[in-house]
Amino acid sequence: MFGNPETVKSGISELVRPAYVPIATRELLEINPLWPQNAKALLKSIAVPVHFRLAEQDGLWVVNDEEIRELSALLSGVAESSAAIVADAGHCIDFHNVGAQFQDDQLNF
Repeated sequence: MFGNPETVKSGISELVRPAYVPIATRELLEINPLWPQNAKALLKSIAVPVHFRLAEQDGLWVVNDEEIRELSALLSGVAESSAAIVADAGHCIDFHNVGAQFQDDQLNF
């Protein structure tokens, strides 16, 4: 969840331990097979701007430029939507050194 150790402050995994909660195995198993199947129809049905970010070092999602291009194309019908990769972050972007900037970007969006 944290990517490279250099991208987080020392000891962060212990500080955020209270946030750790069990997740349903079913949910994890749906990420790869079901999301790609359902994403096109779902994203094309959205009528409000979307701020979609993937962490560069995410261990759950497929993260690459092609994925961002596809997501951007699916969101292209809604002005101001944005899809991008957050560099130097693992899945829990908020807890990385780039977390404050990520949160500012979300709020500014």
